[in-house]
Amino acid sequence: MTGAARIQMQHFQVARLAAPAAVILAQLQSLSAPAALPVSTTLFKNPALLLRALDALHRTSTYPAATSLMTMLEGLDQPWIDSLVRRSALQLALQHAAANHAFLHRHWHLSRRLSLLVASLAHASGYADVDSAACCGLLLRSGMLVLEQQHRSAYAVFTAGQWTQDAQLSAERDLLQYDHVETGKRLLESWQLDQFCVDALGYQAHPLEQILDAAPLVRLCWYANALVEKPTPELLSVSRALLGLSSDHVQALLACMQQDMANECAALGLADFPHASNGDLVHESRQKLQQLRQEITLDSMLAQHTSTRSSGIPLQTRLARVLQDVGIDPFFIVLRNGEGNTMEVCASHQVQPAPDALGFTCETGRNALSSLILQGGPGVLMSDPGLTVIDRQFLALLGGHTVLCDTVRVGNRTRALLLGMQPSGVSAYLGQPALRRFIEGMLRAELSAGGNEAGSTLLLQQRIREAVHEANNPLAIIKSYLYLLGKKPGAQSEEIHMLRGEIDRVASILAHLREPEASGSVVQRVDLNKIVTSMHRLFTGAFSADSKPMTVELQLADTQPWVLARESALKQILLNLVKNAAEAIEANGWITLSTHAQIYLNDKVYAQLSVHDNGPGIAPALMKDLFKFKTGASTKTDAYAGTGLGIVRRLIEDSGGQISCRSDSKGTAIDILLPIVD
Repeated sequence: MTGAARIQMQHFQVARLAAPAAVILAQLQSLSAPAALPVSTTLFKNPALLLRALDALHRTSTYPAATSLMTMLEGLDQPWIDSLVRRSALQLALQHAAANHAFLHRHWHLSRRLSLLVASLAHASGYADVDSAACCGLLLRSGMLVLEQQHRSAYAVFTAGQWTQDAQLSAERDLLQYDHVETGKRLLESWQLDQFCVDALGYQAHPLEQILDAAPLVRLCWYANALVEKPTPELLSVSRALLGLSSDHVQALLACMQQDMANECAALGLADFPHASNGDLVHESRQKLQQLRQEITLDSMLAQHTSTRSSGIPLQTRLARVLQDVGIDPFFIVLRNGEGNTMEVCASHQVQPAPDALGFTCETGRNALSSLILQGGPGVLMSDPGLTVIDRQFLALLGGHTVLCDTVRVGNRTRALLLGMQPSGVSAYLGQPALRRFIEGMLRAELSAGGNEAGSTLLLQQRIREAVHEANNPLAIIKSYLYLLGKKPGAQSEEIHMLRGEIDRVASILAHLREPEASGSVVQRVDLNKIVTSMHRLFTGAFSADSKPMTVELQLADTQPWVLARESALKQILLNLVKNAAEAIEANGWITLSTHAQIYLNDKVYAQLSVHDNGPGIAPALMKDLFKFKTGASTKTDAYAGTGLGIVRRLIEDSGGQISCRSDSKGTAIDILLPIVD
């Protein structure tokens, strides 16, 4: 077993295993029956419960090594099984949001079919211990539960769609360095089960010629595993050599198993085995990518705010910029604690008349705002006849609809942000954990000794770690999707190419987010023509291998324009704008990168950088808010409707520049003005 597999096994927690909710409910109902139920009735219908029972027995029993499976299970008493089922039901309820129900359903369905078929084959062939055989059948795919627990949705994709076990094992080894058969075998070995049971699991995927003379239990489980996947004529023809059964007899047993499964699913209210099509995988992966890019882009934009020097910029100005960039109206009051238990206004934005004179005593039950501040975290103040006058006054100053109160404390110092908004805006704020963390960090930095710069730097480092960490699991899921889609018959090459392009977009944002504050990130004198030329070579090479051919033209100013900017920011600006343009244009379209020197505006001299395309143009309805950061999902019916332009605008403003857009049915041009330096 590889080192990675051993580490995974060490982290595996049997207590966390779950089962489909319908199975747990049915077992709870069966426990209320007056007559005690045999072990097999409860445990042999649920692989997760069976694994829990085996783990508990191993921890508490004194059985010698290599004890037979049924000898261990026969020692269980009914009250203990009742308790196990009830604890499982409670765990399922507590972990409802985290459970991967689609995977659990598919795994249960597969394991139950294996158990029924192994039991039927054992009975028909005269095998002495049918219960042990049925139990081994239920355990054959137990390693999948281990891998799903460790990799969650990134692993669950292996069970979706029409996917053979050989292909699944190969994919697991390629992407995880170990497979579910080896993992399940090591799990049973750790519980000191008898060798025949361990072998039945360990040899389930070996070639037929290697198990012809194996122990009967190994042959039973191997044959059931192969039949469940695909009962071909060739496979049916070896039934007599393996088990002494005719192919007709085996076909009849298969039909009975299918009917028994249909009856069980109907009784539980479960659908038949829920395969997912390639189209489902593409759709799900697109959604995950869009969500991931949205979250990382928000992190990147907020990191830009943090990395911008904030010395001397008032708190209300910085708060207003952040809220405006994420599409929330910057209409707020900031409170701080004063002498005693008083709260007083320390900052506000867009509030008239100035609320400086307002203040109140912050005590439990004195007014609604006090209660919100004392409880900490976010809370909502809405119009109500029972409000005190001070509550009504703050509510009126902030629009009269809804006030969201978010509180931060450091030691005995407090800041409370009161945001005036429509009720729909509350969910927009609360639904963006990255935004909440950032604003709380900004308020905390105001309160912390050591100044804004130190607090902001630590906040930026923390945000980068969180963003990169959170991106790893979704990217692993998408990697699995691409692997599976590329291997399956009828793979949609166009969709796969699109997904790879989306991953590249996410990777470029992450790369920028991780970028240290090195020389390329410092505002300095930069040769604009040189930057544009180097990026043009990059785009030309990338698009030459693209499935949608296009031309990237270059038109440089005769006079070399030197601008004051960050080199890394200019590269990110060009990357975002050119990718937007590439998504908008049709095949064989063109994009032009151009520079101009000596542009005069309001007594200042600028250089101009333009990205022009011959796409269909931008819808007029989008133009007004084109450069605002979008918190909702982009429709992508227009390539410029995404989130990247909000970051572009912020990067340009940080360099003292300006951005504008010209668009009609013949194409779109984004024009950027950057200050010229000698």
